[in-house]
Amino acid sequence: MAAFSDWKWQNSGYLFDEAEIAALISPRAVCFDAGDRDELFGSGMSKKEYAAAKPFFEAQGAGDRIMLKCFDGGHELDPADDCMDFFFHHLTNTSADTAAADTYNTQRKDEGT
Repeated sequence: MAAFSDWKWQNSGYLFDEAEIAALISPRAVCFDAGDRDELFGSGMSKKEYAAAKPFFEAQGAGDRIMLKCFDGGHELDPADDCMDFFFHHLTNTSADTAAADTYNTQRKDEGT
């Protein structure tokens, strides 16, 4: 069996990664949810891919539709549900979660991401 990243398409890990997939998703919302102790895909890799993907969103005027959430955890979803709230905000496009989305965007700016 091939390496994990190549399990479906041989050598795909050398052709594209999360940034390229996110670029295909843009301008739709995407969240990079990364555990700092993830043994497979650490938060460092997610930060790198997020930085590479963000310009695709900004070029389309959708810089607020990409989010990076690093948390203290392993290979799992963040139990805080920040990414789910982010998605629901963008999927429903209502003002109900505007304050939460504004908080996330402010936090990202403060973190320099």
